[in-house]
Amino acid sequence: MRKSVFKTFMVWQMKQEERWLNEKADKGLLMVETGKFHYEFEEAEPGKYLIKLLMLSGSKNSAKNRDYFKFLEEMGIEYVCGMNFPGVCQVYLKMEKENAPADGEIFSDIDSKIKYNRLVMTYLTFAAIVFGLISAWTWSRTFRYYSSTKTVYGILTGICIAIVVAALFNVGRLLLDNHNMKKERSIHE
Repeated sequence: MRKSVFKTFMVWQMKQEERWLNEKADKGLLMVETGKFHYEFEEAEPGKYLIKLLMLSGSKNSAKNRDYFKFLEEMGIEYVCGMNFPGVCQVYLKMEKENAPADGEIFSDIDSKIKYNRLVMTYLTFAAIVFGLISAWTWSRTFRYYSSTKTVYGILTGICIAIVVAALFNVGRLLLDNHNMKKERSIHE
């Protein structure tokens, strides 16, 4: 039996989204398809699977990413579905918990984690720039129209600024994570 759930997460909320999907999997609902605002679940054995989210360069259908999914499959990690965004894709993977690494991480070395964080930071920075430009445009519009239209443009400006702040906050968090991982790497070398 399939069940649809309408919910959305922002790109910087990947850990929260992953946690939510794993809570569903622990209750016997395994995500099998997703769109920008909804998830499709099917019944599965409760607690059997672990869901992981990754952001990859390029399209989910690119030859490089398809080869990567084949490599992951050899390790017991199955591609479930994904969504394309400008220049990147977010993919959903599943693995049986009994075969999952102890920490549940796909990237086992620090350099891979740092490289992955850089990819996410680049995308968040791109999103912050785009929404910053949109907020500047909507802000300039608030002074050209009458009160009801000003209100709409003011609200849009506020939403865009909130997205910019959240994206930049998460870029800072990822920069700090990378700094700490580099320190840890230098200690172990």
